[in-house]
Amino acid sequence: MLKHAASLCIAGLILFGCSSGQKVTVSMSQEEASRSLSRLEKRVQENPDDLKARLELAKAQAALGKTDTALVVVTGVLQDDPRYLVAYLLRADLLDKQGQSVEKLKTLLALFRHPDAEKYVAPMAAKIGSPFDIQPFELGPGNHIMLRFSPDGSKIVWQCDREGNWDIFMAQSDGSLPQALTMSLADDEMPAFIMNGEAVVFTSSRDDLTPKARGEKNRELYFLDIGGRSPVRLTENDADDWFPVSAGDSLSFVYVSEEGDNRPVKFFEKHSNLFLYSFSDSSYQALTQDAWDNTSPAVLPDGRMAWVRIKEGVYEIVVGKPGGDTQVLLKGSEPKSGLTVSPDGRKLAFFMKKNDNIDIYEIELNDGRLRRLTADRATDFYPCYAPDGKRLFFSSNRNGAYQIFILDFESPKSRAQLVELLEHLIQEEETKQTTE
Repeated sequence: MLKHAASLCIAGLILFGCSSGQKVTVSMSQEEASRSLSRLEKRVQENPDDLKARLELAKAQAALGKTDTALVVVTGVLQDDPRYLVAYLLRADLLDKQGQSVEKLKTLLALFRHPDAEKYVAPMAAKIGSPFDIQPFELGPGNHIMLRFSPDGSKIVWQCDREGNWDIFMAQSDGSLPQALTMSLADDEMPAFIMNGEAVVFTSSRDDLTPKARGEKNRELYFLDIGGRSPVRLTENDADDWFPVSAGDSLSFVYVSEEGDNRPVKFFEKHSNLFLYSFSDSSYQALTQDAWDNTSPAVLPDGRMAWVRIKEGVYEIVVGKPGGDTQVLLKGSEPKSGLTVSPDGRKLAFFMKKNDNIDIYEIELNDGRLRRLTADRATDFYPCYAPDGKRLFFSSNRNGAYQIFILDFESPKSRAQLVELLEHLIQEEETKQTTE
């Protein structure tokens, strides 16, 4: 299980809005710090009781790399007046830079325990990466991942291993009346509704049970009428086919495959590309064919596509027409996958590995604004918006086995919940340091 060392996103905190509409700054530019350092030092020397001047001095010292000195100054401010709430934020930032994770968390905990800290809750919850309430969605025993909704929102499908290997399950959207759609010795994975919810397409190794080396798979795509018929094989090749998603109509879907890469390289080094399968004539065609690895497709309501492309360790989330004009929304070395589109077509949710931990993020399509939605030590991945856009379902092993959880966009984290979260993280971090 991938973990991180309590990496709350305090580093880089510059300013944020409070409920009063004001802006609170806890950092200063190097240029401003250089201009004002001497003046602030003199002002503090002349009036040591001027807490505002002492805080500004600490900001200037921090901007100039004098972290230890700044920490002494801001700690003194809090000792003289624990009600100076902004000082907690600067102290947490400085402790983060020093790698003092437990003290950083305790500083934030002291802030949120203060009765006047309510105005900091929403912006700090967003900075921490835990802005909304999250509750488990019970689906019974086993591991559960890759939940998807039918177009009308009445049903869900997902993969579960309660019988020892992955099978496809379906239930009502509230989780009631679960039933297994497949029961095979192979792994059936990554289901997606197609044909207006009357059928499911999924990937499986059921016709190729020969053991493979690590990292080598030869999955094919299968069609299943949810009325109860046996699965029908759709693809047959020596490549790996996976991640099917509806193309937005009843007659086609998009998927990922390594077919077409005939280079004499190892199996896991072959390029993946996006393909379109059409039921009208049982044919498929490559949508991308380039030097990138193209994967994790999502089809937008306006017909464009979003997907992840990878080259030389760089991961890009792009939007546009495969093989045509594209816009890069997010670029970096952090692995990204599991794209899903909000019902209104304005946002993408996905999971990203950052600071050695996998969490859920959301990005705006119009301006590329990014926000972190989860901040747990566990692995959070494969998000899916509810049809009304008010909730986000995702898979996580935060309680042990992989289960489905629901993030409620209409239930912001409360101060009490943030206190509970910080107490939990402090306990985990102290336990970790004791065992190391």
